[in-house]
Amino acid sequence: LLNSCGISSPTSIQVIGSYYPELTIFSNVMSPVCENTEVILSAETNDNSTLQTDGNFEIGIPFNLLASQSFEVSATSDFGCTTIASLALDVVPLPIAELQVQPSSELCFGNDVVVSYIENPNFSYTSNFANGESTFFNEDTIVELAVTDENGCVGIANELITIYPLANITEQPISTTITENDDFQLNALCSDVDVEFEWQVQNSIGWQSLFNVIGYTGSNTSQLSFTNTPLSMDGKIYRCKLTLGDCINFSDEAILHVEPIVESVLNLTEQTVKLWPNPTSGNLTIQVPSFAMNRNLIIYNSVGEVVKSFMLISETQILNVEELASGVYCMKMQNLPNVSLTFCKN
Repeated sequence: LLNSCGISSPTSIQVIGSYYPELTIFSNVMSPVCENTEVILSAETNDNSTLQTDGNFEIGIPFNLLASQSFEVSATSDFGCTTIASLALDVVPLPIAELQVQPSSELCFGNDVVVSYIENPNFSYTSNFANGESTFFNEDTIVELAVTDENGCVGIANELITIYPLANITEQPISTTITENDDFQLNALCSDVDVEFEWQVQNSIGWQSLFNVIGYTGSNTSQLSFTNTPLSMDGKIYRCKLTLGDCINFSDEAILHVEPIVESVLNLTEQTVKLWPNPTSGNLTIQVPSFAMNRNLIIYNSVGEVVKSFMLISETQILNVEELASGVYCMKMQNLPNVSLTFCKN
């Protein structure tokens, strides 16, 4: 006689009955399950039966469930009796989270971007941005969107907004008044390398590039130079376009005022310019006629090297020369050859 547990017995011996272990399979989540949820399956018996899975999982080891699936566990007692338990988990797909970035996820500093998504009235949404509104980011930022459906399943979307820097202008061009035939420079200094410069002038139809335009030099450098500036340039407005990679920004606008030569300027000499105290240990005070203002005052050392310069912005102005070494210096005013002042620094 072969009983249900596979035990061979003589026909004269009464078989009390087969013994099947009690077996239960457990899951840390309930069906339906959101796609890609972490699942842990476990099993319990009422004795020391040997447990065996169907090969699709390991008892107590977490795994991510990607599709609906049934799982089986068998428990075999010491008598060879086997009980099988199964568990089916249905998987529901995650809601789709989709971001739209306009005009692009790669931007130059100072440009706005619109990040948006289409809402489903049955879902709830969480994000770190305002949907559909123009937003300014001053650094690289990851925008994130979480969508939760009626099953509690969450779909995630994120995108990196990359912000590229603009050229860092350390010295802006300044509006200045000069006398006709003066030489003059406008500066747009920049701390970055690999920057392309393009000086422009405003005319009746907009901004015109000064590249290869007669009367200017350095139109594609950080310094735009004027030589023998004619009276016709009076009132013109200039700016510099700076390009760093794919990003463009502009310097401040500078207005050039050109005044005609007058006899009083031609007759300006050191007798009409006052400078004190001389010698000095720190500061000098200079006094000039009003028509001599808005000029560069250049200081040379004894070997003719430029060691310092000032812009005359008032009739009486204090000049700090404290950092100059002791010695004799020559001071000249831009494009006024008749003025040459000497002072001693203690």
